[in-house]
Amino acid sequence: MAVSAGPESGDTMVCDETDSTQAVNGNGADGAGVLDKRTDVKLNQRNQVLSPKEVNREFIKGTPDDVEGLKQLLFHGLFVVATWLWIARARGLRGSWTELALAELAAGLVVSFYFAAFHEMIHGTAFGTRNVNKALSQVLGFLIFRGANWYYYFHWHHHRFTNDPDRDPELSGSTVDRADPTKVDGFWSRVGSHALFLSGYPFGFERLPGMFNHAFGTPASEMWIDSDAKKRTVRQEYRVYVTLYAVLAVLAALRPGTIGANLWFYWLLPHICGAGHLRYYQTAEHRACQTSADVTDLSAWAVSRTTATWWIYCQLAWNMPYHQEHHAWPNVPFHMLPKLHDRVRAQGARPSTGCTPDGEHGFLWMHWVILQQVLSGEDGADVSAAKAR
Repeated sequence: MAVSAGPESGDTMVCDETDSTQAVNGNGADGAGVLDKRTDVKLNQRNQVLSPKEVNREFIKGTPDDVEGLKQLLFHGLFVVATWLWIARARGLRGSWTELALAELAAGLVVSFYFAAFHEMIHGTAFGTRNVNKALSQVLGFLIFRGANWYYYFHWHHHRFTNDPDRDPELSGSTVDRADPTKVDGFWSRVGSHALFLSGYPFGFERLPGMFNHAFGTPASEMWIDSDAKKRTVRQEYRVYVTLYAVLAVLAALRPGTIGANLWFYWLLPHICGAGHLRYYQTAEHRACQTSADVTDLSAWAVSRTTATWWIYCQLAWNMPYHQEHHAWPNVPFHMLPKLHDRVRAQGARPSTGCTPDGEHGFLWMHWVILQQVLSGEDGADVSAAKAR
């Protein structure tokens, strides 16, 4: 996987379909990454589905596209505005707590996919104009409590070491959303961890202490922030975020009935309501898939899951349910992923999934099977590895 310079450069995060098999030298926003050729050639050949020239010619060259990005942003934005109007209506109806709760839950589902838009902008593939990706990634990062530069470094590490238990930040366990409840020992501990994970608690606010620590120059050790230049970049970013959060907090305290209420009903409460759904969605990407401490053992097809779902849900998620395709070719923009998926299927050479269950039967079925794994103590990753053998 070759990785470019990061969100302030506006370049894209790129690699080929042997994403998890390739070592990379690069350091995100403070320096361009370069491809390390130490790749297991046999594994590369075994997992190659489409030729790099074909993918570049048909799915990458001339993309991403500002028009497609704007269309998608407007599509998503219309749903956001619709839920805001519903919330406003419910607030205007005396005693209509049930309708307000339903409106907030609907808004929670829609705004939870702010993360999908943010993710696409971090890759530099939402819009063709890199400054648009840069600017919007910072706006969305502020809203979802993830710094754009910080997340770039985090996500670069994730793509490089996908499902490596020791080096993939998403499996670091440093916060609830970076844990895998299926791997917890003990029945009640495992069930409790699974329920806590899907509840969304503590709703993304667990990242606030880390933001403040970075802003004040006392960050905890994070394996993806591994240079002084990265620390400086994140520190500067989070100083802006923390200052703006403080300003909003003061304004809310001074005007609780107007500014405070609007921030609560249209931003923070939907964010809280949507946190559980975001984890419900994200479970499908990599949980209960093969893991290995040796990244040359795995390909993008073994460590990620493409999950069947309704068109409208997939659109709100910026086509990220096509997650195997995304990990195989991270520089293919969101609007090309369905076409890429169809091309891979048409070739008849799609590698076997490394996930148990696979995503062919949708999100609900996948969660039902994972729940059974949690209750039984069976590890879906182990099942997948056994099948591969």
